[in-house]
Amino acid sequence: MRLTTWLAVIPVAAVTIWFALANRSLITLSLDPFSAEAPRWAVALPLFIVVFIGILAGMMVGGAIVWWGQGRWRREARRRRKEVDRLSQTPQPD
Repeated sequence: MRLTTWLAVIPVAAVTIWFALANRSLITLSLDPFSAEAPRWAVALPLFIVVFIGILAGMMVGGAIVWWGQGRWRREARRRRKEVDRLSQTPQPD
């Protein structure tokens, strides 16, 4: 990899590892809003896993929204590419 890539990746990796090591305590993740004392579905996870899953889910949802919003530009690019191909195939008059 290039030096600039390493200069960006190493600090991000260091901060990520530092965050994970600092937040190893277990928390209870519950999706039952009606019974806080005895939830029907609950799982104990380290805090850093919950945070990383939340970040990953946000990135996936944000990427899907951006991809959906740029659909018209991709459609227009396909249409123009077909037009260029069609025009380049027609013989030119001398």
